[in-house]
Amino acid sequence: HRYVDRFVDNTLFRKRHEDETALRRFAHEASYINDRAMLLTRTLKTVCDHTTAETSDILLSNGSAEYTQVSDPQAERISENDPAIVVLRAWSKPVDLHDVSVTRLRGELAFPMASRGRLVGALICGPKADGEAYAPDELDALAALAHGVGSALDVLEAREEGSEAVIAQLAQSVRELSEITRRLPDELEIGRAHV
Repeated sequence: HRYVDRFVDNTLFRKRHEDETALRRFAHEASYINDRAMLLTRTLKTVCDHTTAETSDILLSNGSAEYTQVSDPQAERISENDPAIVVLRAWSKPVDLHDVSVTRLRGELAFPMASRGRLVGALICGPKADGEAYAPDELDALAALAHGVGSALDVLEAREEGSEAVIAQLAQSVRELSEITRRLPDELEIGRAHV
């Protein structure tokens, strides 16, 4: 009986680690996707495949002080003055949506997709299907994914506007940040081994 419990625990731990690795890997790969629609589709698929979130969506800045849902572009837009959007813009870190009163964002958590000090969008994750809370490593992996995708979206937006110098600088910055994100789990493992 103890052997079975240990086996189940090891299997669950391995699955969680593989999922977190996949989220971080996509954060790195996002900077190499040159099609905005494909980037958004693959982001949502990656979140769906590697978390147990019941729902996920992306809000994107539409350039006129509002954010639009990717899953339902016809839905009512959300103002940049929505309390949750303000918190995301001000602090650029994940927000527990239950802690924000009168927000129109629906879900459990919102992860900022920021680049160059601007909130490009937000990844919104609903509650987990199993009812459990998100683990700290899972939160970090989702935050890394949101950051990587936000930077990639910023590069694509700059490319559409046609500023080649800005594009080159952004692309280099995104690749450097992605490389740091990619190496982080290995460096953490090395640090744990020395403790």
